[in-house]
Amino acid sequence: MITSECYHRTLRIQYRANVGTAFIADIDGEEWVVTAKHLVEGMTPNDKLGVWQDGGWKELELSAVVFGVDGEDIALLSPEVPMASPEMRVPFQTAGMVYASDCYLLGYPYEPIDDRGMNRGLGLPFVTKGCISAYDLDKHLLFADITNNYGFSGGPLIVPTGVAKPRFQCIGIVQGQVMQEEGGSVRVNGQEVPFDYDVPVGLSVAIAADAAIKAVKRQSNDTGSI
Repeated sequence: MITSECYHRTLRIQYRANVGTAFIADIDGEEWVVTAKHLVEGMTPNDKLGVWQDGGWKELELSAVVFGVDGEDIALLSPEVPMASPEMRVPFQTAGMVYASDCYLLGYPYEPIDDRGMNRGLGLPFVTKGCISAYDLDKHLLFADITNNYGFSGGPLIVPTGVAKPRFQCIGIVQGQVMQEEGGSVRVNGQEVPFDYDVPVGLSVAIAADAAIKAVKRQSNDTGSI
């Protein structure tokens, strides 16, 4: 069962024509809206992020935009105003992650379900469940046997902590599905015409929280402050 702390920090976002998901993470005492880079490619602090609330899009002003140091598909946006309650704590880290443990993906492949006052008008995200299939922390990659739809991109990958409080932690941000290329052919006017298509293999790939933390530390070192 996913607790309120998790969906409290999960947002439906929009930038230009892209709609997806983001997670509010606390990193080194600062609050960041973390999402997939491909959703906010080209964004600057002068831009505004659309956040779904009360049945429509509200503009969120930003003070900083940071992308992954090594080209990872991850972006961190610093909001001008606090977005999450400090009491709704969800650690953002891979430390303590257990191989083959249960995991959950939260996101917005469709318009949010009415939260009936439970989530500040943000709606309730969709939830899928699987297990941690593999990971390579040197490359900041996590794999889970979860099939996701478009719109889940940027969503948090959540695992149990094994303790009473906090019960869950966010170990990464979902990039998308793992696809496998298939091929075939059709006969057109007596001739075979080849074609290729991609098939989901039932795995999702996420960028580990470590990549986001590394990016924030690099930004801090480069500027002396966030």
